[in-house]
Amino acid sequence: MAAKIYQMIYHPEIKHSTISIIQEPKLKYSETTPSVTKPTDKKTELMKPLEYLKSKKSPTKQDKDSIYTIEMVLKNMK
Repeated sequence: MAAKIYQMIYHPEIKHSTISIIQEPKLKYSETTPSVTKPTDKKTELMKPLEYLKSKKSPTKQDKDSIYTIEMVLKNMK
């Protein structure tokens, strides 16, 4: 087959039977657009974990430290 292709390229005057090349199936892509999340500001991003930590029934020492840290960051953002 490679010899036939070589002859077709470099010696087009020699006629050969047509070479059929197996085509791979075409990939189909969905037309739906992915959902785009709205950019959130930093304050909103910090409020969610703060609310979660405050809502825990028995916060650990690390949770209390995290609450304090997040509250201080939020206070300095204003």
